[in-house]
Amino acid sequence: MALELHYCIQADVSTANDTSIGDAVKLSNKAGLSTVNGAQSTASRRPVHKAPATNAKLFPSVGSLSFDGTDGLDLSAEVNLGGQPYTLVFAWVDGDYTSDAWLFTASSNSAHYGIDAGGAGVLLKPNSSRSPGGDEDSIVTSNTDNSTVDYTFGSDVEALIIVNEGNDDVNFYNIDGDLIATKSESLYDSSFPLAYIGHNGVGSRGLNASVLDVQVHSSFAATAGQAKAIGQYIKNLKD
Repeated sequence: MALELHYCIQADVSTANDTSIGDAVKLSNKAGLSTVNGAQSTASRRPVHKAPATNAKLFPSVGSLSFDGTDGLDLSAEVNLGGQPYTLVFAWVDGDYTSDAWLFTASSNSAHYGIDAGGAGVLLKPNSSRSPGGDEDSIVTSNTDNSTVDYTFGSDVEALIIVNEGNDDVNFYNIDGDLIATKSESLYDSSFPLAYIGHNGVGSRGLNASVLDVQVHSSFAATAGQAKAIGQYIKNLKD
């Protein structure tokens, strides 16, 4: 299954600005084989719809979902990644990196991918309780160790493209398609039952930003060139 989640790009543009999103957000399955919805039943964790033409940094037809760091969406059915290649895309604007932000979280062992506090690093933890191999890794991106550029996430339109090769290797690309971090660890090809978007499942460790796009591609490991193309698509959302 190749699942694509386009939260705000496919949001109903008639939704009133500043409306809390509690019901299911439309998620599209590229293969058309199954349906996965994203919703938030806890009122205090609901992201807020920002209507088109309300953010000067975005193209006037582009809306978003505002997450405050405690908000998040829960999937109606887990998307079990791992044991195969997969690509995850998270795009946002107006990021506040005061705290760690988990972008994609599994239902077990607190497995996750995210951004380190300060915006100058990425986080990843495999679906394993084994220590130290199952501990969270924080990889600095503001240098060129194991990367092609040094990079720190800012307040403009941003994207993090995560490519799990399915063979222990994980690569991280920015909106320009630049490799900003890489990690090789035998546990990263293990199961990753994706269950939560934008938080850790209990309303914390979320990204404080307006979310523009979220994509999940199973059985697909984006190349550097494809990551650049994905980034360009996100750039087109800018004004």
